[in-house]
Amino acid sequence: MSTLLPVWMVLALAWSSLQPQLSQAAKILALFPYPLKSHFIMFDALLVELAKRGHQLTVVNAFPKKQPIANYTEVDVSGCFRLPSLRFEIERAFSYHSSLLRDLFSYVEAYDNIFACEPMRQLSNISPPPHFDLVITEIFSSDAMLGYVHRFGAPLISFCSTPLLTWASDRVGNPDNPSYIPFSYSDRPLDTPCSTLAQRAYNAYAYLLSRVKYKFFSEKKTDTIVRRHFGSDTPSLRQISVENTSLIFTFSHLSINSAKPMVPGVVEVGGIQIKQPSPLPPDIEEFVNEAKDGVIYFCLGSLLQARTMPVEKRNAFLKAFSQIPQRVLWKYEEDDLPGKTDNIMIRKWMPQRDILAHPNVRLFIAHGGALGLNEAVYEGVPILGIPFWVDQTLNIKSVQAAGVAEMLEYPKISAEEVLSKIKKILNDDRYKRNAERLKAIYQDRPLSAMETAIYWTEYVIRHKGATHLKSAAVRLYWFQYLLLDTLAFFAFIVLSMVFFIAVSCMAFAKLVRRICNPLMRQEQSND
Repeated sequence: MSTLLPVWMVLALAWSSLQPQLSQAAKILALFPYPLKSHFIMFDALLVELAKRGHQLTVVNAFPKKQPIANYTEVDVSGCFRLPSLRFEIERAFSYHSSLLRDLFSYVEAYDNIFACEPMRQLSNISPPPHFDLVITEIFSSDAMLGYVHRFGAPLISFCSTPLLTWASDRVGNPDNPSYIPFSYSDRPLDTPCSTLAQRAYNAYAYLLSRVKYKFFSEKKTDTIVRRHFGSDTPSLRQISVENTSLIFTFSHLSINSAKPMVPGVVEVGGIQIKQPSPLPPDIEEFVNEAKDGVIYFCLGSLLQARTMPVEKRNAFLKAFSQIPQRVLWKYEEDDLPGKTDNIMIRKWMPQRDILAHPNVRLFIAHGGALGLNEAVYEGVPILGIPFWVDQTLNIKSVQAAGVAEMLEYPKISAEEVLSKIKKILNDDRYKRNAERLKAIYQDRPLSAMETAIYWTEYVIRHKGATHLKSAAVRLYWFQYLLLDTLAFFAFIVLSMVFFIAVSCMAFAKLVRRICNPLMRQEQSND
């Protein structure tokens, strides 16, 4: 008996220590139907970790897992979101930027298909509506998923795959001044830390245009679609977003995206997908380890197809690579690459995170997507950027300003230009030193990006919403936020005073004339 008592005490203590954790397990609905793999990678990193910590997740997504995960129930909508091909030819991608926002917002019509899809209809028609402690959505081209936020009456956390987009600032009352905060999707973003008048003017133009386009090409159309599926009495998406949003996660970090004012309801979690590196596949590991002069990793992301690169530009890279001693890992979507030299290895897929973590990697040639850029900065790898669209130009310009990267403009690609840029970065130690300095700043955080996201997610759950993290600006009309009504009031006061003084002066002058005129006439008559 004496030996059993301590065992029971230990079991009781263990059980009691587990109780708070078990009682805090929440039911979370995550709505990420948009079929962009690079976006879902960053969102899913958080969702999987929440499931590992005991929360019950229902996840709507277009990329179902091959192996089930405990506490992670998927609603597969991969066949529901009917969009044009999301794999782009290189030339098309480069010419796409001018119509980007218009085309991006035109995709809101696809949400009709999403809501009509059988898995989503089942979710919508559950009666009575299930209880969720939290809903997580993406901020992108449409807020259609906010219909479920209204239906289930749950607090909302939104996730933005870039720095905070201009049309989302209002829902948490975050300052958003285009005089120094770059618009993420601009093809001519502000230079940091200094910008010219022309750049600020264009940034303000892009900022205002994006808000107008979002209002009329996305918000109004989406309101109609949501009311068609959730009922005509559904509030506007703007009202739902302002009333229900507790927090916004942004895939950004001040070391890359520059410092800017943020209310507590905006939390940066750039690099949330970064885990401890895994061993490389044997063939790639051997190729990298045996590279006496180091390795260059060349990847244009998941959407851009390197195989569609025009022959003259592809040959420019091949010619440049043939003239350097470094080995090249090239993500290329075909089994064969005509003109490939012995120092080049091609694969349809490569473990990017693990490659960039290898100490023998000396340069990353990339399109400037957020995932790869953050992984390169995390590992202190210099970058040669070839931006095509959306936030890529801003991303590359940001690390270029930090002395970590050079930009290679797509129309100017030639063997000489590619070779010149590669040699400039590899032969100048300042790029590597700056990359190591930026790495140190990027990694120096109170908590990792993942731990930060987990803390704030559970914070919102614990407090059943956290609207206190937003500023009072959410309750102001735009003219109040810009102090136009205050300025008008001051102008009225000043003009009233001027008018009063002017009238008083005129009255005084008239009175003086009335007094003085008889005296003057009397003096004249005496003379």
